Amino acid sequence: MYLKATKKPQSRPEEPSPDNPAELPDPNAWVFEEYAKLRDTISKIIEPMNDYFATYAKFEKENDTLDPEAEMKKYEDPENWPSVDELKGMITTHRREEQRLMGEIPEEKVVSVFRISTNVIRDLLAAKHKRIADDMIELIAKITKAETNAILKEFELNNIKVEGTPKGIEELSDLKDFMNGLPMELEKKQAVIKTCMKNYEILDEFHYRWEDEDDYDKMWQVYGAPLETVDRIEKQ
Repeated sequence: MYLKATKKPQSRPEEPSPDNPAELPDPNAWVFEEYAKLRDTISKIIEPMNDYFATYAKFEKENDTLDPEAEMKKYEDPENWPSVDELKGMITTHRREEQRLMGEIPEEKVVSVFRISTNVIRDLLAAKHKRIADDMIELIAKITKAETNAILKEFELNNIKVEGTPKGIEELSDLKDFMNGLPMELEKKQAVIKTCMKNYEILDEFHYRWEDEDDYDKMWQVYGAPLETVDRIEKQ
């Protein structure tokens, strides 16, 4: 006596012919039938999963083409720096997109019999927007620092010239003309200083922290630079 192991047929077994009483049903036919039922059940279980995956199509652009490094590479050349107002707008947009993704994609999702952890893809996509926003804030700081240094340098040169000692009548005449025209030049510089101070305000809105305390001092140096120059003129 022995037991015969069942084996799933490659195709559905034919029913025995009613004209041949000696022909018996395939003993493994039930295996094929149960396999077919299991396959159909799994297909029905997986179908909602495919439908759910399709909902991620709207994030395809962010997943495939949004590259923080490539985005910021466009601004490596100072000649191609956008305005600070433009950067502020883009930062606001990327921060809004970051929050949108964090809200639209849940921590996890139950689909059919599956519990899907979606926080990884959510955090990955949101992090792209966050990195771009953070890098753009750093670019505003870089622009502001460059403009601040340039303004302070101009005032420093003006102050050196104001306090200089003429070596002759010609130099004295040039210095007099320079000092007479300086108030008008200082007036023109007010617009540049105003823009620079506005940049500092924007950085403050984004809670930016300078690594070097001297950068905070430079902000007030720029603000007070015209008055300092006027004081030096009056002392001459």
